[in-house]
Amino acid sequence: FLLCYLLWFILMLIFWFIMPRMVSGRAPTQFADQYIATFNEVGVGLEPERGSMSWDWTKFSNYFESGQFFHLYFGPRSFFLFPKTTMSADFIIELRALLAGHLRKGRT
Repeated sequence: FLLCYLLWFILMLIFWFIMPRMVSGRAPTQFADQYIATFNEVGVGLEPERGSMSWDWTKFSNYFESGQFFHLYFGPRSFFLFPKTTMSADFIIELRALLAGHLRKGRT
């Protein structure tokens, strides 16, 4: 019993702490890029320093709102994270209404 508990605890440490640090440590510029995101009735637009891209709402399957992010899913394994830290409270309310009008809520 103790051995099983120890193995479970080690796996949890690996998945919660070690793996995220390994991923973010390998590509620090990928997670540090700054971009401007636009949300409107047509779709979503991204403007990083190197160009721009836009998607209409039909490209997304659904969305999910967590404590710190909006997750916009293309499919089961492909999604964008939009951090709430840079959004005002009024904008978050407007974005929730916009997303609810165009996408279904829930995880894929």
